[in-house]
Amino acid sequence: MIACLLSTIIPKKMTDYRSIKPITKNIVSLNAPAIEVTKTLGGYPLYISDTKPIGVIQIELFWGKGSFHQKQAFQSSLAGDLIFAGTKKRKEVEIVQFFDCLGASHHTDSLFMGSSIILRCVKKHYEKVFSWLLENASEACYPEQGVVSAISVQSAALERQQQTPKYWASRKSMETLYGPNHPLTRYGNTDDYQKIDSTCLFDYRREHLPISDCMLFLSGDIDKEIIAKTDTIMAHYPGGSFSVPKFQDCLSLPGDNTVVQHKVSNTNQVSLQMVAHVSPKNQKEKHQLTLLNMCLGGYFGSKLMQVLREEKGLTYGVSSYFQPAFRDFTWTISGEFTSANTQESFETIDMIFRDLRDTVIPLENLNKIKQYYAGQFRSGFDGPFGMSSKVQHLLYENLDMDYFETVLPSIWAISPKDLNTLANNYLHKESFIHVLAGDT
Repeated sequence: MIACLLSTIIPKKMTDYRSIKPITKNIVSLNAPAIEVTKTLGGYPLYISDTKPIGVIQIELFWGKGSFHQKQAFQSSLAGDLIFAGTKKRKEVEIVQFFDCLGASHHTDSLFMGSSIILRCVKKHYEKVFSWLLENASEACYPEQGVVSAISVQSAALERQQQTPKYWASRKSMETLYGPNHPLTRYGNTDDYQKIDSTCLFDYRREHLPISDCMLFLSGDIDKEIIAKTDTIMAHYPGGSFSVPKFQDCLSLPGDNTVVQHKVSNTNQVSLQMVAHVSPKNQKEKHQLTLLNMCLGGYFGSKLMQVLREEKGLTYGVSSYFQPAFRDFTWTISGEFTSANTQESFETIDMIFRDLRDTVIPLENLNKIKQYYAGQFRSGFDGPFGMSSKVQHLLYENLDMDYFETVLPSIWAISPKDLNTLANNYLHKESFIHVLAGDT
């Protein structure tokens, strides 16, 4: 009787889900939310991404100024981080409590060529919260106590980072590639924090982050009433002088193909980085480079991961990726190894380069990479607030608003021969700076 009952409860054979091939499809179109481009009555550029009625609004104030424009290290990031640390009329706790009481959230971003204040709130409180944000951001005076406290925290965080091999591998590779005084390599040290005070932060905000110089991006539950309220609020801040920053030419230093080494104490690991400056000829070549990087080290099934990790067991993780370098890119290969494995790792990477130059990738393999990339690309547009950073990219690159709709068709048009040609142009060990940091 018991055996009979158990036979009805416990299946005779469990399903082996590992043997079931996942269903894949080719994502060939994006269908991203439309962007409405207009201006407020006061002349501020206004980009609107409307979604379904969700009762929540996000507004982003964006300036085309960032760490590239700072006069000393950490000035840009601290000026943004502490913009609600207090005014002459209010302390930080009062400013923050107002946001909290109305269920609003805010954060700031400070990037190389841009800075943002991002506010998210329920629709019914939008007018109050946005007005409060503008009033306090425009009057920020950076009280000394808040500055000292932030410097203490961030200086300690940097000190911890500088004890890791990965930090120094990244820093030394960029400084070797571009030079220590290049805009892309103006790294700060802990003693640079001691040069920061309220005055220098106030000066940066006044020069680079005045309300009059920002653009606005509205997303979420947007309607005519919200747009009208935005017009009314911004009328108190005459401006509309936002300008897209101009990129300069980005030149790398000639490399001598030697291995740069940086000793880091108290570690038995080595962080390996290889970097090269890449200047795509056009948008088509950018898309081709994207797929070539995916094949090289852009996802778990890439050649770097499969050979260095799965086949040879030289590392737990290694990858390749592009870092922005004005309108160009810094192609980076990065991984963590033991010191005994570094030479073999360099040789293996060179072998992978040769394989990509000498062998045309099978079409089936390339299609898998395209499917993976298309899924990742499409997911970047998910959610009601995903379009803001996309618009910033279009502005920087001077691209049309429908540019993203052209990306996936361009990706699917790339052939195995295209990638092979590109590999022969770019994937040579002599083109990359080699850096080891840690137990060298």
